[in-house]
Amino acid sequence: GAAAQPWQSHMVAAAMGAAGSSWSGAAIAGVALSGVALGLVLGSVLGRRASRGANGVRLSGAALRSAQERIAAVTPYYPFKGIDRFYDISGFLREPEVFQLVVDLFVERFRDVECDAVCGIDARGFVLGPPLALALRKPFFMVRKADKLPSCITGAEYRKEYAGDDRLSVPLNAVKPGDKVVVIDDLIATGGSAGAALELVRQLGGEIVGLAAVIEIKALGARQRLNDAGFGDVEIFTVIEEDLLTLDGTQAV
Repeated sequence: GAAAQPWQSHMVAAAMGAAGSSWSGAAIAGVALSGVALGLVLGSVLGRRASRGANGVRLSGAALRSAQERIAAVTPYYPFKGIDRFYDISGFLREPEVFQLVVDLFVERFRDVECDAVCGIDARGFVLGPPLALALRKPFFMVRKADKLPSCITGAEYRKEYAGDDRLSVPLNAVKPGDKVVVIDDLIATGGSAGAALELVRQLGGEIVGLAAVIEIKALGARQRLNDAGFGDVEIFTVIEEDLLTLDGTQAV
């Protein structure tokens, strides 16, 4: 038969859970995904009867660590705009199998979460959000920097991770009262842009059922700031923390 599309990779995990199966990694790898290598990765990551861990993903500790290390190996940092370590996700975007692995980790986390839409934060959330939305078969909408959208509401100023302030906007028709929304970005640092996006969704009457990012810099205290801003009930899912991100882009060949 025809090979499955990339967005169908999450169906492997869904079938495993639905059947209460003890499928082996080899059996998973045999499923038609977007390449044999991806099947092998998912086989090892999802594992046999893996339990839902602290972050909510059906991964064992060792399997999750292995996936994180694979992502970290192609995600460099650079000095940029006064920041010693600016983490650059374009590193794993250049590696299709690793990019697919990142997407599949998000899909696995949110496939059982009731949601009505996925929201991406300007601008790297526009890269990560659409594949997740397509896999979940949900609409996607953008939270953009101010003055970039027609027919929108614009939030209050927030302090950026680097110098200066900014404001975000969201289309008026993006969220209906009661809609459940997953918000995604590449990185959570101080929580400024995440908090601004969550506030806009809430202003439109939406319910945030998850905040997701590839990287979290925990030392900057975003979770506490979001809690203080009234978002303590929002579950935050991140794939990797900065302690694993050791690839110095200025030294990489």
